[in-house]
Amino acid sequence: MLYSLLAIFALLVLLIMNEEILFKRKGVGSIPAFKQLRFFLFAIVAYYITDALWGFLDELPDKMPAYIDTAFYFLAMALSVFAWTHFVVAYIPQDKAFRITLTIIGTVILAGGVAIIITNFFEPILFDYNENAYHGATARYSFFTAQMAMFILASIYATIVAFKQKGTMRRRHITIALFGFIMIIAILGQIFFPLAPMYAGGLLVGTVVIHIFVVVDEKNDYRKRIQNSEKELVVAKEMAFTDALTGVKSKHAYVEMEQEIDRLIAKGEIHEFAVVVFDLNDLKGVNDRQGHEMGDKMLIACCDLIREFFPDSSIYRYGGDEFVVFLENGAFEDRHQRMDAFDHQVEKNLVSDGVVVSTGLSDFRPGEDNAIRAVFSRADLNMYSHKKLLKAMQATHERLSTGKPS
Repeated sequence: MLYSLLAIFALLVLLIMNEEILFKRKGVGSIPAFKQLRFFLFAIVAYYITDALWGFLDELPDKMPAYIDTAFYFLAMALSVFAWTHFVVAYIPQDKAFRITLTIIGTVILAGGVAIIITNFFEPILFDYNENAYHGATARYSFFTAQMAMFILASIYATIVAFKQKGTMRRRHITIALFGFIMIIAILGQIFFPLAPMYAGGLLVGTVVIHIFVVVDEKNDYRKRIQNSEKELVVAKEMAFTDALTGVKSKHAYVEMEQEIDRLIAKGEIHEFAVVVFDLNDLKGVNDRQGHEMGDKMLIACCDLIREFFPDSSIYRYGGDEFVVFLENGAFEDRHQRMDAFDHQVEKNLVSDGVVVSTGLSDFRPGEDNAIRAVFSRADLNMYSHKKLLKAMQATHERLSTGKPS
């Protein structure tokens, strides 16, 4: 009965620690060699079950159930070794020769274990029950020796390579080396103390090491990679949604804002806002006469002017020389005063060689407008009317400054 307690305890610890992996919880697919690790853990579950049952069955007068369970015990052990080799070659896949060697050894141990177990039913070469007591036979020592040789090979290889690696790969090799050394000690204990659950204890400590170094660390690394990806996505989005020249929001940002406002309009959740359309006059002429560098300076000066009067509003570069400002809250309340002040500054610029910007304002009309596009269209029309007025004023100023008759 006491023999079974460690196996039951180890099984519970394994199930609790690795519940996400065993039952494929969300987010564990990022763990490297996930499928192989899951296969390995299920093989250990099978081993623990046979080991726990043995403690109960060995106390029964009829030893046949204990004999059958012992056969499955060795089979589960061989299967766990086979699964472990597949996990290792998937977890540290760099050296092809090592991968092939370890895979062959794992397959030989599984196939040899199955052959020995089957043979044992006819000739007790692995174990036997003489005088109603368990006794190990010669093949048992060969079986354990083969495992120990494999773990020694894997541990030495992983330790040597770990010194040559850095970061994640070093941690992975150290994990394999630690697990191997733990199992070497456990196997030695099982050889010399056949009735003690030494192998189960080794698997318990080994799977804790794997959980710490593989599951926890790798999931943390995955979270960091996701966070870095999200940060990169935010930066990329900011770049795409920002006009590189002027620093105001781009046409892409305007389209996204437009979709959100249309959604609010459809749900009846927005009632007051206005749109102002700005157009920089004579940009093409300046580009043609003075070059695009001067045109870029005009665009930046235009944005600076808009920011001066609308510092609390979102500004979008809608086209080459066209900008849009979305007004809500306080900016909406004093929109007319701001527009008057802006237009007054533009009229001053007409006579001082400052930037000349045409403007058009339009308010949202609840019940009439079903999209922001309607508001924009009215503001655009108002802007063109203002542009004609500014051109007429500029023509008058040029005529007066040159002294030409009307």
